[in-house]
Formats: sequence, structure tokens, C-alpha cells
Amino acid sequence: MHGMDAAIEFSERLSYFGLATNLILYLTRELHQELKTAARNVNYWQGVTALMPLLGGFLADAYLGRFSTVLYSTLIYLAGLILLALSQLLPSLRPCDETSCQQVRKVHEIIFFVSMYLVSTGTGGHKPSLESFGADQFDESHHVERKQKMSYFNWWSCALCAGLVFGVTAISYIQDRVSWGVADIVLMCVMGSALVVFLAGRRVYRYRVPEGSPLTPMLQVVVAALAKRRLAHPSTAAELYEVTPASAGTGNPTKRLLLHTNKLKYSYKTVRGRVGTACLDNGNDDVESHGH
Repeated sequence: MHGMDAAIEFSERLSYFGLATNLILYLTRELHQELKTAARNVNYWQGVTALMPLLGGFLADAYLGRFSTVLYSTLIYLAGLILLALSQLLPSLRPCDETSCQQVRKVHEIIFFVSMYLVSTGTGGHKPSLESFGADQFDESHHVERKQKMSYFNWWSCALCAGLVFGVTAISYIQDRVSWGVADIVLMCVMGSALVVFLAGRRVYRYRVPEGSPLTPMLQVVVAALAKRRLAHPSTAAELYEVTPASAGTGNPTKRLLLHTNKLKYSYKTVRGRVGTACLDNGNDDVESHGH
């Protein structure tokens, strides 16, 4: 179980750092871009890559689920690596002719940047979902599985660091000393192999049901605050309505609730009893509270 998720993490980090480390060199040497243009393109790509996990995490938690997000992201990532390899191997898609290179082919530039942003999209699904999906396989309330979970994160960190180290060393060496095409083929094969390993465990995985948009409960708080703005401020925490994981409608009875805090007391009105169980008496602020 440890190796199935760790394989994806290793291949993703290997590919990302293998591409990012020498990206500016590729843009200046192979695509003949000026240094400032190449630096701007690298910054754009890294910025998009850093922001994509926000979208990936939202889709995973609200609609797709973590397994589906990891699967689709890996396929997108693999498609980007395949395009990168083809852009180096097919003569008609290479940057230049073998004899001379007066001007880089436009088709190569288009395929290259499409491939790189496909990699960004794949990273956006991996980062927020893959590690969490691995953690979902262990039950916190089970003593043995709690220890196994600690072991899982050790393997996870090992795979992450190994992918980083090999990406900035071995892949960079292949790019400089052999060819960019061979490096892309290596990355493509590693990612494809990791996908096969990941899919091999699909029958034994534990799947968490998506819980819907996280914006919904945020809007519910705003509506509750407006509806209860005239209620008296609760004097004690005992007057606040509490939910259990089973009654929250999430389908996850093991979901942990946040502990009560004495901070942000101005928001207490929003959770004073159920909506509709407290009413105003003749327009006054005297609250008739029903027990729940």
C-alpha cells in the first residue's frame, strides 16, 4: 500500500524538478529566446503550477473525489510528457533541422508550451489529493493502522526526496550529456509505470465520498448570521448547537470536529440553536430557546 501512492509521488517530483531545473537553459539554447523572455516564461509556468493545486483541491473535495482526481491528473501529466517526448523525437516537430537552425519551428514552440502547462495541470491535481488519499487508507481509531500511517508518511517523504534528488541530478545530466528526448522518454516511462502500480491497488483502496462545495457551509454561516443578528449573545457554550459527524450528512462518521474555542465570540449567534428553533417574542430580543 505504501509503494502505490509513493510511486506516483516519486515520478511526479522526478518529472517536475527534472523539467524545471534546466527549463531556462532549454528556452535560451534550444528555442533561442532572450534571457529576459525565457525568465518571464519560466516565472509564468511556475506561477501557474503553484496556483493549480487550489483548483485541484476544490474539485477533489467537492466533486471528483481524491482517487479520481489523482487518476485524471496522472493521465494529464502523462499526456504532457508524451507530447514533450514526441516534440523531440519526430523530425517534423523538432525545434530545428539537423543541418541548420535559423529559426525555431512554431509548431515545436506550441507543442512544448502546451506540454509544459499540461504538466502544471497534472501537478495541480497531485499535490492536494495524492498524499491525502494515501492517508485515507488508514483508520486513526485503529491502533495498528495508526502506526502504519506514520510509516506511510515516512515512505512518502522518502519518495518525495528521492524524486527531487534524481530530478536535479540524473535527469539534468541526461539532458546535458545525452539529449532532451532521452530525458523525456525516461520521465514518460517512469510516470507510466507509476500509474500502473497505482491502479493495481484500486480494488483494495478506501474511498472517501466528495462532500460538496466548501463554499456552501461558508454561505450558510453568512445566512445564519443575518437571520440571527437580533438574538441575544449566548452566555455560555452550552447554548450553542453542536453536530455529530453522523448527523452532519457527510457520509464520513469518523470525521473529526474542531474543538470549542473562546475566540471569535462574535460569531456565536450563528450557532445558537438550530435555525428556526429560536424566535423573537413580539419583536423583542428575548429569545425562546428550545433544547436540542
